[in-house]
Amino acid sequence: MTEHPSTLGRFGMQSPLAQAPEELRLFLRRLAVLGVLILALLAAGTIGFALTERTSIGFSFIWSLDTIATIGSIPEPQDTGARIVKVALTVLGVGTLSTGS
Repeated sequence: MTEHPSTLGRFGMQSPLAQAPEELRLFLRRLAVLGVLILALLAAGTIGFALTERTSIGFSFIWSLDTIATIGSIPEPQDTGARIVKVALTVLGVGTLSTGS
């Protein structure tokens, strides 16, 4: 029995998602887009905090993660530009995370 070429994955083997319901494929695609959006927000926030508050990349990453997750364990930024970054990350982070659920 010959399989349709579009269902064959790498090395001519059948792809595990070939037989998956369309709903599962849409869910996985949405999950991938959500992951990319969160990573983009983290990158933008890290760069924003590093430039405005002149902190290290590592601390800026933690600060961005703290802000997007709305934990609030890191004190408020002192610079006006960093406050704008924090507000943008909070609004976009909550919006992005709420669409994923």
